[in-house]
Amino acid sequence: MMNKITWLLLLLIFPLSLISQTSIPDQTEKGKPSDAFNKLMIMGREGKYDSVIIIGSQLLNEQPNYTGLLKIRGLAYLQLADYLSAYKDFSSATSLSPDSSDYWFLQAFAAEKAELTTEAKMSIERSLLLNDKKAQSWYIKGNLLTKEDKLDEALNCYNRAIGLQKGYADALAMKGYILYRRRENPIAIETLQLAIAADNQFSLPYFYIGLCYLEDEKPSDALKSFDNAMRLGYDEGDLYHYRGLAMLQLRRFDDACDMWKEAVLRGYTLSKAMSKRYCRH
Repeated sequence: MMNKITWLLLLLIFPLSLISQTSIPDQTEKGKPSDAFNKLMIMGREGKYDSVIIIGSQLLNEQPNYTGLLKIRGLAYLQLADYLSAYKDFSSATSLSPDSSDYWFLQAFAAEKAELTTEAKMSIERSLLLNDKKAQSWYIKGNLLTKEDKLDEALNCYNRAIGLQKGYADALAMKGYILYRRRENPIAIETLQLAIAADNQFSLPYFYIGLCYLEDEKPSDALKSFDNAMRLGYDEGDLYHYRGLAMLQLRRFDDACDMWKEAVLRGYTLSKAMSKRYCRH
């Protein structure tokens, strides 16, 4: 559940930054640089992802082995949530440049989003084998391990990511979540506050802090944290579910029922049991 949320946020931020950092490939790239490549990068920065795909596809018809074009088109597919197409582009890039840790990393990213878990695990291991100094690779490996409930191994990965990139808000948030899952709430809250200090517009740490307070039976503090997460744009069903649980602890039964109704509307079906037990129908 939490891992899915983190990936959704990462999707909004990470691929765009990659497009902005992409440069014209050097002479070791497969395929020859095109004069249109800079235009594609500008389109990517401007959010014109459909145009990137259309023009990139035309150029790839002429230069099918141009890995730089595969990369930027794959990033555009990611932004449009076409994860399988992104995976295919990055897979083609790794076939052409098997020694590029960057392409293996992107292939892992897209594979996880396309729910190709086996391929994601293989790709991230290959990326780390080629370059174990990339914080984002350790972060992705940690997320894959979290999905498998291998919490100790995941925590090690998040620690590696944080060690490589100080103030890595995403990794700090997921480390805090793992500590919460291990019922180490005081240190979880401290870690999540570090994530907020690194990025005060990041909603997830507030949500996770709310979970810690809720477990500690501090419902008023939990609601404040959940409200901060909502203020920053977090609008998933689990937020409403746990807000409902906090209101239940405060004996605000009608408000709790309203929250569970909102959670169900957002696809969080676990709230149905709470509604059945506590709410009038």
